[in-house]
Amino acid sequence: MKPTMGLIAGVAALLAALSLAVPAAAFKKADFARLKKTKKCPKCDLSGIKIRRKSGISLYKADLKGADFQGVILWRANLEGANLKNALLLETNLRFANMQGANLEGADMRRANLRFTDLRKANLYDANLGRALMQGTKLQGANLKYVNFKRAVFKG
Repeated sequence: MKPTMGLIAGVAALLAALSLAVPAAAFKKADFARLKKTKKCPKCDLSGIKIRRKSGISLYKADLKGADFQGVILWRANLEGANLKNALLLETNLRFANMQGANLEGADMRRANLRFTDLRKANLYDANLGRALMQGTKLQGANLKYVNFKRAVFKG
């Protein structure tokens, strides 16, 4: 009987430790409310939020300099002309997003899903797109000076 109780206690301790190690959605509701109201949210923490075109939020020409979008789902989002200079877009899902003319200078987009994303005429100067998924991404007229495409996937 004692080995069973020890096993249960061990499993309970392991589960408790794992629950502390799993990050919770970190986005701040006040930041999201400000973004919806003003379309301006420099340095906002929106990590972990899910924004889709159906959500009714438009990010067209939004000021999002240095915002944290880590792990965010922006599937089919309209970010046309948005200012995302130095934004953290690490592992962000931007599949089918419209980012025409967006300013992504210095943005960290490592491991982002950019499949079929429209980045025409976007400013990607010094952006990090290492290991990004870029099948079908439109880059015509984009500023690609000093972009890091190390291990980015363009085929597949």
